[in-house]
Amino acid sequence: GARMPADDGQKELQAILWRHVKCGGVNDTPDCPKLLEKFRAAAVYLQLKTDNDFRTLAEQIEAVNKARQFSESGRLFYLSIPPYAYA
Repeated sequence: GARMPADDGQKELQAILWRHVKCGGVNDTPDCPKLLEKFRAAAVYLQLKTDNDFRTLAEQIEAVNKARQFSESGRLFYLSIPPYAYA
């Protein structure tokens, strides 16, 4: 998935979320379906290959925070690191 075009990566990310992230656990609240839909809608697949890609990501996050009047307390990222990067 890491080398797929962004549109294909976004589709694959959404498919993974639909298959594996669900309501129905012991700690669910009545608003779980609504919150889950908001989470899925906010999840974005990006390829970050260059310094400029990371700068663009930071700018996009700041723009969303400003538009929604969010006060950020942290960020969650999933960064897929290829095996050759460890060698």
